[in-house]
Amino acid sequence: MDIEKEPLQERLITKNDKQKYIELQQISLNFVDDLERNKVGLSQSDAKTLLELIQIEIKYRYRMS
Repeated sequence: MDIEKEPLQERLITKNDKQKYIELQQISLNFVDDLERNKVGLSQSDAKTLLELIQIEIKYRYRMS
């Protein structure tokens, strides 16, 4: 099975991978909690745009292509 097509959770084999997944999950939960706490209303298209902007910012800051 092609590893790139497997869901992220199924690929988590090592303890380090599991720990990284948990850390990233906590970051995402905190982010969404902040949005909710600040009463930021998001439509589905707003959420899609937000995810795209986050992806661009991460790629830029971490020098990913």
